[in-house]
Amino acid sequence: MIEHIKTFVYTIIKPTDEEWNGFADRLKTKNLKAGDILLSSGEVCNDIHFVTKGVMRLYYEKDGEEINTYFAFQNKFMSSYQSFLSREPSKYCIQAMEDCTIVSLSYEDVQHGFNNFNAWNTFGRIIAEQFFLKQQKRVESFLFLSAEERYLELLKTYPDIFERIPLYHIASYLGIKGPSLSRIRKRLVKAK
Repeated sequence: MIEHIKTFVYTIIKPTDEEWNGFADRLKTKNLKAGDILLSSGEVCNDIHFVTKGVMRLYYEKDGEEINTYFAFQNKFMSSYQSFLSREPSKYCIQAMEDCTIVSLSYEDVQHGFNNFNAWNTFGRIIAEQFFLKQQKRVESFLFLSAEERYLELLKTYPDIFERIPLYHIASYLGIKGPSLSRIRKRLVKAK
């Protein structure tokens, strides 16, 4: 599973053998079952995870309802990033949606990489920039797109999402209720 993250890293930076080994030696692989909770609200997020197999979700609870904010498929990072950086309790939960294999790196190990290897500073900056842009795009989707347009964007980004994630989780992610999602899907099927 370390090979998955190595391939990903090498698409972004080209670390020396010393830089790669200093990183790889600190990685921990973990298997999760569908439904396993990796982080609960109120806990400090101590690790950043790279999904090598499966799907995970980031969500929060409000008025007894779970609201999804992010899905991490294979070759994506998962973390309660604000908690990870601030070292404060998370408002979010992380859950495996399928059986997952993840590769994790602790906050201390990330800091070690930043302090000792220039390549990891570059990698961290690029990942942080990508995360910011992704979050900005999500916020703007709620400001400037209709629910139907958000649905179409989601399909473009994750074409197989409906085979892997239950509809009520997708509806929550889109900021709508299940019946609204069903209407959108029916309307688009009829329009084809």
